[in-house]
Amino acid sequence: MSVPNISDTQMSHPRWSNGADYGQVSRLFHWSTAILMAANVALGLYSMSLPRVGALRDTVLVYHKSIGMFVLAWTVVRLGWLRYSPARLNDANLRPWEILAARFGHALLYLILLLMPLSGLIMSIGAGRPTTFFYLVTIPQFLPIAPGVAPHDQYFYRLGRFLHEDVLQWVVYAAFAAHMAGVIKHQFIDGDRNFIRRMWGRPGG
Repeated sequence: MSVPNISDTQMSHPRWSNGADYGQVSRLFHWSTAILMAANVALGLYSMSLPRVGALRDTVLVYHKSIGMFVLAWTVVRLGWLRYSPARLNDANLRPWEILAARFGHALLYLILLLMPLSGLIMSIGAGRPTTFFYLVTIPQFLPIAPGVAPHDQYFYRLGRFLHEDVLQWVVYAAFAAHMAGVIKHQFIDGDRNFIRRMWGRPGG
């Protein structure tokens, strides 16, 4: 697959657009998503330690779901930005397997950022629970509810819970560990002492 050319518009704003490295916009997407995902994992784990019935757990879950929905929308916008401003990263020093692993890892991370919040939304809506976005907007009930069936026995609730808690949760942990292993490899094993600095948009020294 050919690498898209960088447009004149992108070249006129090299600090913001992607080129031979990620621009400021992509760095904003990267670090804001990392912070939001870390916060949401913490909220999710905290909610599991609370009694199943209670105002505190309900509040924690509202913020957990809301952040997840924001990450879902944020990722769609992020993918749109990458399509408009693709990154042509310098991979001349990477082995073929490293290039393949990096591309697979990035694709997996984007897939997780879409499927993790979507599965949580299916889980919530599938149980017929009122689901709000930071108490501002109520998400419409877009999944069918079987009459006479308890919320936790609903088909879409069980499907969403299986994907969200039994599958994707562990994929998130594995993908994060692999991502951090790649950073450690570049910085300390490969001897690229400025790798982490460049992730923050700072020139190497």
